[in-house]
Amino acid sequence: MQCHACGTILPDGTTRCPACGASIQAEGSKSPYELDDEVIPFIEYPQPKAPPIAASVPASQGASAPEQLAASQQSTFVVPRPDVAQQPQIRRSISAGAAALLVVLAFLLVEGGGFGYYLLKVQPTELSAQATNVVQNILTVQAQSTSNANAQALADFTAKSPQEMYNQITSRKPDFSDPLTNPDSNFWVNFKEPVLTCTFQGSAYHVITSLGFPLCLAQNTNFSNFAYQAHMTLLHGDGGALLFRVDDLHYTFYRFIIGSDGSYSLRVLKNNAAPDTVLDAGYSSVIFTNMNRPEPVALTVTAIAYDSLIYLYANGQFLASVKDSTIGSGKIGVTAVDNHGPTEVAFSDVQVWTL
Repeated sequence: MQCHACGTILPDGTTRCPACGASIQAEGSKSPYELDDEVIPFIEYPQPKAPPIAASVPASQGASAPEQLAASQQSTFVVPRPDVAQQPQIRRSISAGAAALLVVLAFLLVEGGGFGYYLLKVQPTELSAQATNVVQNILTVQAQSTSNANAQALADFTAKSPQEMYNQITSRKPDFSDPLTNPDSNFWVNFKEPVLTCTFQGSAYHVITSLGFPLCLAQNTNFSNFAYQAHMTLLHGDGGALLFRVDDLHYTFYRFIIGSDGSYSLRVLKNNAAPDTVLDAGYSSVIFTNMNRPEPVALTVTAIAYDSLIYLYANGQFLASVKDSTIGSGKIGVTAVDNHGPTEVAFSDVQVWTL
């Protein structure tokens, strides 16, 4: 007797196959594996192996082996595993620009001690030197241009005679004017001491001294090239003077002195290094006549300074010219001179023309 489901040979009278659980037909019926009285032997075939990667739906409990196999074959989905060895290799490449950049970087790394030093140290130094040279050339050209312009202006200025120069300058409106009747924004020194006095009195500015010469300055002034003029009246004593290009901090200035005896002189004092230097001196009949009148009369005193040239005038008449570059600019002022005794001078109507 044989199981019709799995072919297991069974002893007679078996109603259910112990191998597969299939129900056994009753006696008298034939198994599909039996032909008449001859029994066909059951050949067992090996079960197929499960695929390496599978998602299986479990067989129903109690199902026969063929049913489980059929269900497994119908419900199994196998995910193929890629063959790594057969995968094509991806070939990577870089652009020509990137390659060139890598070459440059490699060169910098190898030659960093030379080329890198040039880029970081030498080249900036060279550029700085070039820029400095350019600036120096520009400044040189500008200085040369300024020098040429100044030389031309000086040539034009000196082309006129001293008297023509005076007439032309004083014929126009002054750039600075002060009657010296009262204190004002020009801040003239104003003090009274027993031996030195700079003060406003009556309708003029009086300078009195019996010991040296005081610096009676207009503190709020500063002139370089100019014509400076004032009316000076010698009340008694030895003489008076115009002060110009005064640097009172270092006690440096020019003094244009007018004497009671008809004399004049131009002196420069530098850094209070006495005695002062006489640049020019002389006598003038115009001065002498004015100083020896029965009653004091104002004398118009003028100094024109342009660069290193200085021209001196009394009552509009040219006296002398001097070339000196000790001082280039400074304040203006007045003073008195006491060579032989106490002196008092009254000043008024100060005017300045800038050149």
